[in-house]
This record gives sequence, C-alpha cells and structure tokens, in this order.
Amino acid sequence: MPRRMMSTSSSCSSLAAASGSAPDWLDRTSIAASGIEQDDEPRTHLRGQNVPLDSLILMEREAKRAQALRVQAEVLKQLKEREDRKKQEMERKKIEERQRDKQLEEQRLR
Repeated sequence: MPRRMMSTSSSCSSLAAASGSAPDWLDRTSIAASGIEQDDEPRTHLRGQNVPLDSLILMEREAKRAQALRVQAEVLKQLKEREDRKKQEMERKKIEERQRDKQLEEQRLR
C-alpha cells in the first residue's frame, strides 16, 4: 500500500486542534483586549532594537538627512567649480606657452 504524504497545512491544523488553540503570544485579539491602543500612524523600530520611533523623531531624522544632502550637494558643486577653474588655468597656461614658443621661434628666425 503506497504511503501518502500529509500536507503541512493539514498537519499544522491537526496540531492546533490537538492542543486546543494557538499559543497566547500568537493571538492578536489579546492585544486589543489588554487595553493597548493601536495607533493610526505606523510605528517603526530602530534596526536591531525594539525601540519604537515617534513620528517627531522620524521627521527630525528626515530633516537632518535633507540638510546633509544639501551640504553634500554644495560641497560637490564647489569641487566641480574648483576642477573647472583648474582646467581653465591649465588651458590658459598651455595657450601662453604656445604663444611664448611661437614668439621665441619668430625671434630665432630673424
């Protein structure tokens, strides 16, 4: 007689039926009955910690992040301007060098 594999859902439901009900920590109705109010706004937690963050803290962090991005953009802009000035200065020096070489060549030919 071939053996038939039980599906995991049927085995889980049979375990829950055998034990009576799911563990208390899985029962979400106990949270509402315990008097803990559920916020309308979503709560987030620090990574790796179970500390809830308020919306005020999140707004402060977002403001700091935006300020840091503005500062970073300004620094990048200054670096770009500095690089452009450096390139212009090198071009100017090349042009002056060519002109000086041309003048020296003309003086030699005379």
